[in-house]
Amino acid sequence: MDFFLGTTNPYKVREFAALMAATGCRLTVTEPVDPEETETTFEANARLKARVYARHAGGVTICEDSGLIVPALGGLPGPWSARFSDYAGVDAGAGRLSGYRASGLPREELDRRNNARVLELLSGVEQPKRAATFKAALVVAEPAGEILFQSIGESHGWIAEEAAGEGGFGYDPIFVGQDTFGRTYAELDSHRKNLRSHRRRVMQEFKMWLGQCLKRAESGAAEPWRPAGAAARGLRVVVDGNDGTGKTTLVEALRRRGFEVADRGLPTRMTDDPSLAPAGDEFYLILDAPEAVCRERLARAGRDLDERFHTEADLRHYRQRFLEVARRLPRHVVLDAAGSPDEVLAAALRALDRAEARS
Repeated sequence: MDFFLGTTNPYKVREFAALMAATGCRLTVTEPVDPEETETTFEANARLKARVYARHAGGVTICEDSGLIVPALGGLPGPWSARFSDYAGVDAGAGRLSGYRASGLPREELDRRNNARVLELLSGVEQPKRAATFKAALVVAEPAGEILFQSIGESHGWIAEEAAGEGGFGYDPIFVGQDTFGRTYAELDSHRKNLRSHRRRVMQEFKMWLGQCLKRAESGAAEPWRPAGAAARGLRVVVDGNDGTGKTTLVEALRRRGFEVADRGLPTRMTDDPSLAPAGDEFYLILDAPEAVCRERLARAGRDLDERFHTEADLRHYRQRFLEVARRLPRHVVLDAAGSPDEVLAAALRALDRAEARS
């Protein structure tokens, strides 16, 4: 399997090269294209770049757009993170930039100036208003423009008072993570940084998608990067279960892999009306987790635990009802949702593979 990588960032080249080397896939860095990034979100810019680079390379291409979001600066640097210091005008209140002029500086010097500008704009701003988020969006596209895979990852923290550390790149010298014990990302060794990085989840999801591609390649698929089996045939998947089991997270991850997925459906209605008949053309993923796990997740999301369906009694009642309903469903699997989102996704993909094999 051959992939192209669309980037001019040498750090990203090394990161992806190391990952792909372990898979046996061939990764080729495309010639620089540098498309105009006209979108206002990382996700949209990543899709734009992936399509342009894929068309230019003539093959399946990986692109990423990432950067720093500082709410006190109206969300800046945001999608303009890479060239933040090349803009003459900054309207932090509105989150707008103006007066762009390419400096042509090498990456290291541009990074240093970007960091200096953020620190200058936040001069005199105290915690908790120095909060910040790293965000990464990864997209894989084919030359015709079809998006084959996309994922988003975030790391939360705040902006330090001054730059510190020699490691990493970009805004790492001024970003302190929530779990880095007061140190910037640039003060961490690469292993510890990668465990916390916004790219970690993106890369984990990408590796899972790539693993599915490799399985399809081994089975002789002509285009292994395309969703096969259940996804290709348009099998309708319904994810259901109690609040706090992670339905939305799983739904989004499956949709990024080409599945047609509904968040809640007939099983929810069947918990209150057992006389309903299950649909024959749907495959049901019923997420199950202990009440305490669900309530902890709901609390972290800022939900009211006294609200209906969130109380311990309601969660216990509906957990039992979902398990009873599942026994009546023709095509289904009950997934243990107490683990991490990656573990639940992996279990769901295995279940869908088995559903494909049986159909």
